[in-house]
Amino acid sequence: MRTGIKPATKAEKRRFQIIKIEIGCIACRVLFGYYRPANAHHLLSGGRRRGHSETIPLCFDHHVGNKLSTHKTKRLFIETVGEDDELLEETNRLVAEFESNVIR
Repeated sequence: MRTGIKPATKAEKRRFQIIKIEIGCIACRVLFGYYRPANAHHLLSGGRRRGHSETIPLCFDHHVGNKLSTHKTKRLFIETVGEDDELLEETNRLVAEFESNVIR
């Protein structure tokens, strides 16, 4: 599948690992305050992926699986969980916090 974006760099792959394993689903964090393993969801702009650094972690249910998922019910997802850019900002904050704790 051709997506129009370049392969992930080493830093972007590290980000994927952090958001998928260490941070977990951002929707589960916002809604319920708990950890659930996730996959990297690439945010879109005009129907196209924005890039590897603009990803948020979402579990299967919040990605594609249930009635509150970004792919099935985008409007309800935004109203309930938050806007893409808000979730990206929180994800970036959590990634930076994780990185600073690992480096220390």
